[in-house]
Amino acid sequence: MLAAVKVVGLLSNSTDPTAKRQIDDLEAAAHSLDITLHLAFAETEGEIDDALAMLAQRQIVAFTINGSPFFQVRMNQIIGLTARYRMPDMYGGREFAAAGGLMA
Repeated sequence: MLAAVKVVGLLSNSTDPTAKRQIDDLEAAAHSLDITLHLAFAETEGEIDDALAMLAQRQIVAFTINGSPFFQVRMNQIIGLTARYRMPDMYGGREFAAAGGLMA
């Protein structure tokens, strides 16, 4: 499956204190695997809608989020949008998979 993954989207909350480190780690991993990483940022409910619409336009083939508690609160919104845009999604917590996300 990894061989087909060349464009990945990351939704991040720039106000989260761990966001920069997570982005740096993902960028380094993506670079080493020759994967393009598209970043989108959201700090409000409306910005989540806009960010996922932008990532969908970039035709990403995998989607994930940083570990911001804000995204846990907006879990159903994010899962609904990834389903609408047909984005394979993966998360760091099993509650997302239990709520309908693809994998955790």
